Amino acid sequence: MKNIWKSVLGVFMTALIAVTLLQFSNHSATASGGDTSERVVLVKKTASTTFERQWQWNITKTGDQSTLTLAPGQLFPVNYTVTVQAVAVDSNWKVSGQIAFQNQSSLPATIEDVTDVISGGIVASVNCGTSFPFTLPAGFTKVCSYQANLPDGSSRTNTATVVTSGDVPGSSVTISFSFGSPTLESDECITVEDDHFGSLGTVCANEVPKTFTYTLNVGGQEVCGLYQFANIASFITNDTGTKGSAKFVVNYDVPCAGACTLTPGYWKTHSKYGPAPYDSAWALLGEDNLFFLSGQTNYQVFWTSPSGGNAYYILAHAYLAAKLNILNGASTTSSVDAALSFAESFFNTYTPAATLSRSVRSAAIEQAEVLDNYNNGLIGPGHCSK
Repeated sequence: MKNIWKSVLGVFMTALIAVTLLQFSNHSATASGGDTSERVVLVKKTASTTFERQWQWNITKTGDQSTLTLAPGQLFPVNYTVTVQAVAVDSNWKVSGQIAFQNQSSLPATIEDVTDVISGGIVASVNCGTSFPFTLPAGFTKVCSYQANLPDGSSRTNTATVVTSGDVPGSSVTISFSFGSPTLESDECITVEDDHFGSLGTVCANEVPKTFTYTLNVGGQEVCGLYQFANIASFITNDTGTKGSAKFVVNYDVPCAGACTLTPGYWKTHSKYGPAPYDSAWALLGEDNLFFLSGQTNYQVFWTSPSGGNAYYILAHAYLAAKLNILNGASTTSSVDAALSFAESFFNTYTPAATLSRSVRSAAIEQAEVLDNYNNGLIGPGHCSK
């Protein structure tokens, strides 16, 4: 019984080895295009690719104003745009793998050399863990490793060759390989900030180009002179700590000779009620002080629409803006002084509901135009940036 089981086991093992050798032979022949009818040393191989990617970043910064003329204490909103972009820089391309070869002959094979050549004449380094020549017994398999540095990430072919001497021929196999995703990636994200605004956020390479927009107020100096507002946006990478920055400069003038004028639209929105930043010239006029005989405050008159061409409010808006410009340091002209004198006499005589003669209404509109020209910089010291 024991001998019978030995015979059965022997037949089973022989069949198992035969199947294994057949699988190796079929795979190798398919890869190399060889002829399986000849008992040779057949070859199969693998190929794994690696490369590194580092992202290089740049940053730009612009503003919608580069020169301004401001009244003392005036704040002006400047809109900024910051854009970051990144370029992938790849390097250190490599291919590596294993070369396996099996002696499918019934005779020992003498292995003289194992080579691996990549298209373009690139010779890989092969390590079989032994010196050449060596003998590979019939039916035995040997595995070597190989590695090569490549100049770029192009797709290539890779040919492994086993060289033999004697009665058992060698063979070769050729496979193709290409590069996929990087095996090591660095500086793929950055943190962006502005030295006046603060943090702008984190940006990664898959989001570029990325643009940030924000607003900063420029000015506020009470003393006349020439000023600069330098504003810097910067980034730092997440791995190597590489930094970059971009600067934008706004040059602005606070005139010493009579300051400059601002429009009614500016003064309407820069009171203590907003919505724009407060301009301190309002404190000298008073938003809540009564406007002559109107029964309304200065602020209320400013925000009352001159619907239907109401000459009272047309003149009142121009007058209030002119008074605030003068309180803010703007010089006047004789025509402006005359228009102001007419307006004050008019407001001490009439109310918003009064019926005006044609001549009085015409005179009010005419003097309002003089004051509007002053407020808009057409006469007088010139208007401030707005």
